[in-house]
Amino acid sequence: MNNRFSKLMGLAAATLTLTGTMVFVPGAETRAEGPIMIQQQVPLEGTLRPAEDEYAFMAEDGDVLAIVMDSPDFDTVLTLKGPNGEEVAFNDDSGGTLNSRIIYSVNATGRYTIVARSYSGAGGNYKIEVRPATAYEIGSEAAQANLMNGDYTAAIAAFTDLIALDPTNPEAYLSRVDAYFGQAYQQLEAEGRFFEGPDDLDPEVRANVVSDLETVAGLYAEQGDTYAAESFTSQAEFIRTGVYPEGPF
Repeated sequence: MNNRFSKLMGLAAATLTLTGTMVFVPGAETRAEGPIMIQQQVPLEGTLRPAEDEYAFMAEDGDVLAIVMDSPDFDTVLTLKGPNGEEVAFNDDSGGTLNSRIIYSVNATGRYTIVARSYSGAGGNYKIEVRPATAYEIGSEAAQANLMNGDYTAAIAAFTDLIALDPTNPEAYLSRVDAYFGQAYQQLEAEGRFFEGPDDLDPEVRANVVSDLETVAGLYAEQGDTYAAESFTSQAEFIRTGVYPEGPF
């Protein structure tokens, strides 16, 4: 697939980084000077929109873009509008965080608009990055789509490919665990049974789940996140034995 990147905001660049601060002032567009005197009880109606900013850029047919919005202050929401003004992509939470990410394959050359919002309307600082999507991001988007659509066999294969690309990312292992469980639930349902515990898992699948959880625990331990490491170790032990270890997890 052609990953050429177009000129953004009239500038030839591989990556566009935007920073800003959202300030939400309810009713600012109709603010009057001095106090408002209400002489009688009259119903007042209006719409208070969440704080948002817009950024436009040019993209070409064939571009595969990653649009990433991060904020230390608020829950981000991203919308991408196409040349005709219609929404073509949306994301709220991504990668287990409150930040947002859109991976979009451009199918029409033109002017696109990023709408950056705060989920709650709260203000704060943020950064938006627009750049060519990496192979990992493109694969992750496809893998998550398979998972959401219930195609667990394809999802397992896709997450396995992602792990080969980057074996240090815990999210790929955890998503593959989700796919393993989804596949198990699907098979049990087809047999008219319900999942009651780890003993209902196929032995090979059970071993794969334990392996992935132990790998995740090890990765978090390397990052210094002791709590997460111990939590996933406990989960792995539960899947292995069917008995949840005693402790705070």
